Amino acid sequence: MRKYLSILFILFAAGLAAQDLDLPDLSNYQHNWVIYNPAFSGSREVSSTSVFYRQIDFNIPAPIYGQVSWHSPMKNSKVALGVSYFNESNPGDLFNGASSRSRQTKDNLYFNYAFRIRVGSGRLAFGITGGATAYSYSLKPTLLHPGDDFLTREGFEIIPNVGAGILYYNENYFFGISIPKFLSKGESLQEITHDFKAYTGVLTAGYEIFVHENIVINPTALLLYKLNQPLNIQGGVNFGLFRERIWLGAVYKRPDFVSALFNIELTPQIMLGYAFSFSVNSTSNYYDKTHEIILRHELRRTISSNIPFYY
Repeated sequence: MRKYLSILFILFAAGLAAQDLDLPDLSNYQHNWVIYNPAFSGSREVSSTSVFYRQIDFNIPAPIYGQVSWHSPMKNSKVALGVSYFNESNPGDLFNGASSRSRQTKDNLYFNYAFRIRVGSGRLAFGITGGATAYSYSLKPTLLHPGDDFLTREGFEIIPNVGAGILYYNENYFFGISIPKFLSKGESLQEITHDFKAYTGVLTAGYEIFVHENIVINPTALLLYKLNQPLNIQGGVNFGLFRERIWLGAVYKRPDFVSALFNIELTPQIMLGYAFSFSVNSTSNYYDKTHEIILRHELRRTISSNIPFYY
């Protein structure tokens, strides 16, 4: 039985290495827009650095996600730059010991450029991104017969990629569309292909509803679509309290996950956030009991508008 589980594990990991260059799935996505659309670079109008960490409380060890990102407008206010590094790793032990020396990691490093022009009361931004994703895996089953070492697998590959997006935003709302990755992996290792059917189109949107100087409501939406695949819909709402120093909110991830959010401004420069995700369907529990933490630091004490809270 353990041998079959180990074989299944190797097939599973090979599938990870062969899948499309996917995008991170975070609950506090409104602080992670630059991953989905490079045109968001500089949209907070300050130098902004964010750190994310996500851990899934799961019986079978699941991927751990971490990200560090920075973006800022330049001296020429029409230009903004950004950079993001994010890592997703599977620590092994996928089958409770059947593969205790196995590990898969995915490292991503991407640089963003945005050109922004004034249109009406807001800005229209055009963004491009470029970088690479590095895959590495080491599959060494430990509970097989010593003669079955043919099941051991190790590999490493780097896949470059580029993407682009458009964004319009002002103090009341924002709307953006993007294709974060134009290239995809082929059937063999190191093969890079271009296929329109492999594109993932991303729509991002948000709006601010002013209720009182101590209460604002910010609904947001994130939609990801790829041909021949179900539409990935995420929608959320955040309530800004006490002059937007404390934020309470929730996110619904189709079809059956809900996240509760809590974000607080510790100082005008530092924001700390926490999200907890759980399944509302007893038969689907991959993201059940997911803990997510974000820490954001900004250099200036004030920002020019409220709506960049999202970015």
